[in-house]
Amino acid sequence: MASVTERAAELAPSYNAILDAFEDGDDWDASHIQAVGYKLRSMLEEHNMAYWTRVPPGQAGVHPDNRDQEMLVPIAVWELICIVATLKGWDPSQLEGALACELPPAGRLRERALRANVVLHEKAADLLAPLDPDTIKVLTAASSHMTAALRLVNYAGECAVVAPDLGSEYDISLLLDNGKLSKAKVEQTCPGISEYLRDGISYFTVRYPLAELCPSLMKILSASDNAGHDTFRKESWLQLLMSLHAKATASEASTEEDWTRVGKATMRGTYAHNSSATI
Repeated sequence: MASVTERAAELAPSYNAILDAFEDGDDWDASHIQAVGYKLRSMLEEHNMAYWTRVPPGQAGVHPDNRDQEMLVPIAVWELICIVATLKGWDPSQLEGALACELPPAGRLRERALRANVVLHEKAADLLAPLDPDTIKVLTAASSHMTAALRLVNYAGECAVVAPDLGSEYDISLLLDNGKLSKAKVEQTCPGISEYLRDGISYFTVRYPLAELCPSLMKILSASDNAGHDTFRKESWLQLLMSLHAKATASEASTEEDWTRVGKATMRGTYAHNSSATI
């Protein structure tokens, strides 16, 4: 029987053909992205190149290609905690599309991913809970904000975590104790969350040999799932413009072709894109 690495090498060309055709095409509508993602997920399951596994919050980092390399929006993690705990309640069905890939034991992807997670947390200005790179086992590409939210609530159970100002839209005071985020109050207002704080989320986890051989696989899967998974929140025009600027800066966009690519990456699958709006 062929090893996972050998099987991944055999299958990679067929996956890359689908990924290349999608990225070279002009159909960036959310329904098309989701259809491509569904096809890829079905192939991964059929080929045994992915499996479901539950991972504690402290062992899940973020894939560097999540949300077109934006990875996470730190303030959105706090907003999500507030929305789930004080407004909508805990809904496990929102996690059915949770996605990750294995962290390779060595190599370029591992080094890139660990470095990206370190930089993400360095720039987060204490809005994210600390994450020890040595504990990471998987890299999330969908339900990443919820994973970070669970980790933050757990951290608040161990250390004093000062809450940021979320404005009048969110009443975070219900979750605070003397101005600090309280794990006990989060569990009190949102009892269904306790199991997930302890055991984590179940992720559809891609085997790393295939992820290494298909560089855009996790990026497209992430875009596909995020297009249909509202994470209890929707992006505003300001957030879209900030995302556009961040992607343009990161890729050093300078030509019309560069900006077209960045614009597509920013708008694909967003609610603004689905409403036929333009930037």
